[in-house]
Amino acid sequence: MTSTWWKKLPFYRFYMLREGTAVPAVWFSIELIFGLFALKNGPEAWAG
Repeated sequence: MTSTWWKKLPFYRFYMLREGTAVPAVWFSIELIFGLFALKNGPEAWAG
Protein backbone atom coordinates (compact mmCIF):
# COMPACT_ATOMS: atom_id res chain seq x y z
CA MET A 1 0.00 0.00 0.00
CA THR A 2 1.40 3.38 -0.96
CA SER A 3 1.44 6.41 1.31
CA THR A 4 -1.03 8.21 -0.98
CA TRP A 5 -3.81 5.61 -0.77
CA TRP A 6 -6.21 8.22 0.57
CA LYS A 7 -5.91 10.42 -2.54
CA LYS A 8 -7.56 7.89 -4.85
CA LEU A 9 -11.20 8.28 -3.81
CA PRO A 10 -13.04 11.47 -2.85
CA PHE A 11 -14.52 9.72 0.20
CA TYR A 12 -11.04 9.01 1.56
CA ARG A 13 -9.90 12.59 0.91
CA PHE A 14 -12.88 13.89 2.87
CA TYR A 15 -12.14 11.37 5.64
CA MET A 16 -8.51 12.52 5.93
CA LEU A 17 -9.60 16.16 5.96
CA ARG A 18 -12.10 15.42 8.72
CA GLU A 19 -9.52 13.53 10.76
CA GLY A 20 -7.01 16.35 10.26
CA THR A 21 -9.36 18.82 11.90
CA ALA A 22 -8.96 16.90 15.16
CA VAL A 23 -5.55 18.53 15.71
CA PRO A 24 -6.89 22.13 15.90
CA ALA A 25 -9.83 20.90 17.98
CA VAL A 26 -7.49 19.35 20.54
CA TRP A 27 -5.34 22.49 20.59
CA PHE A 28 -8.42 24.67 21.17
CA SER A 29 -9.59 22.37 23.98
CA ILE A 30 -6.23 22.60 25.73
CA GLU A 31 -6.21 26.39 25.41
CA LEU A 32 -9.77 26.55 26.74
CA ILE A 33 -8.92 24.40 29.76
CA PHE A 34 -5.88 26.55 30.59
CA GLY A 35 -8.02 29.66 30.21
CA LEU A 36 -10.67 28.28 32.55
CA PHE A 37 -8.07 27.50 35.20
CA ALA A 38 -6.59 30.98 34.81
CA LEU A 39 -10.06 32.48 35.17
CA LYS A 40 -10.62 30.43 38.31
CA ASN A 41 -7.32 31.62 39.82
CA GLY A 42 -8.14 35.29 39.38
CA PRO A 43 -6.46 38.30 37.75
CA GLU A 44 -2.95 37.27 38.82
CA ALA A 45 -3.11 34.20 36.60
CA TRP A 46 -3.95 36.33 33.56
CA ALA A 47 -0.93 38.56 34.17
CA GLY A 48 1.38 35.61 33.67
